[in-house]
Amino acid sequence: MAQSNGSPCNAAEIKVLGSAGVRGPLNDLGRQFEAASGHKLNTEYEVTAVLKRKIDVGEMFDVAILNPELIDELIRLGKIAADSRADVGRTGLAVAVRKGAPKPDISSVEAFKRTMLNASSVAHSKEGLSGVGFLAALARLGIVEQMRPKLKAYDTDGSVPAVASGEAELVVIAIGSVLAAPAVELVGMLPAEVQTFVYFTAGAGAITKEPQAARSLIQFVTSPAAAPVMRAKGLEPH
Repeated sequence: MAQSNGSPCNAAEIKVLGSAGVRGPLNDLGRQFEAASGHKLNTEYEVTAVLKRKIDVGEMFDVAILNPELIDELIRLGKIAADSRADVGRTGLAVAVRKGAPKPDISSVEAFKRTMLNASSVAHSKEGLSGVGFLAALARLGIVEQMRPKLKAYDTDGSVPAVASGEAELVVIAIGSVLAAPAVELVGMLPAEVQTFVYFTAGAGAITKEPQAARSLIQFVTSPAAAPVMRAKGLEPH
């Protein structure tokens, strides 16, 4: 990737509020950006709903990477600079099991439905967009009520470790969270008919003290050169 003109005398600390779904690629790209620019990132990852509450009560940030609807709302509220808005990419939902466990069949809608109904327990994100998408898939299949006793909702970082520890049999979550966890194994993506994509968009804070550094980070993570890292971490670039 292209080098920027960062140097110790003009290095900035950039506060980033990132949706949990971008943790994998942003961690890698962030290290590259720091090396290339001299800037330092202070990144906080949470599900979008939690980050929205933090922003609502006044938490300051230089860059936010959230779902596009929230970025657009923050632009309307004057909290994000409209001309800094940039689409980052999208990620799909996947099923995972504990490492070494048998992998169930999810190769078709009917197979996925059977696997869900046969599972002893299924972990998902309590407030994250992946959890919303998973529950919507169950609704489309007409099995919400049958699944309700099996569902285990977890906060931001809880659902994948629950499967790794054996607390839950399966997890349905954005694929990036699966790829980043060596203690679980990917079964596969949800069938296309019930797949839900979570989209991510970036924007610079309207009152950031580091506008140039913030915008340079957004340009860096949305550049064509960032695409291989995005794909390797489960995010399809825009």
